[in-house]
Amino acid sequence: MSATDEVKKLSVPVTAVYARPDGTMFVSIAEATGDVTDVTVKVDRIAGGWVGITPETDLLRPGTLVVVGEHANELQPADP
Repeated sequence: MSATDEVKKLSVPVTAVYARPDGTMFVSIAEATGDVTDVTVKVDRIAGGWVGITPETDLLRPGTLVVVGEHANELQPADP
């Protein structure tokens, strides 16, 4: 890949990223069943209220609803 190739990163609102006591970061996703599942992520860049992330599983992809803030009713889709 050359320096001019664009790599698309997944991004979520900064308020959707949480830290565990061990320092790992995660995003909570809302599943179709209504359950909320935590997905471990690596944080990349932060800009304009959005965080670039790399999830450890394929559960989090563009369009997945993520929990924002402390309220599960405030959902935002992940953005490619």
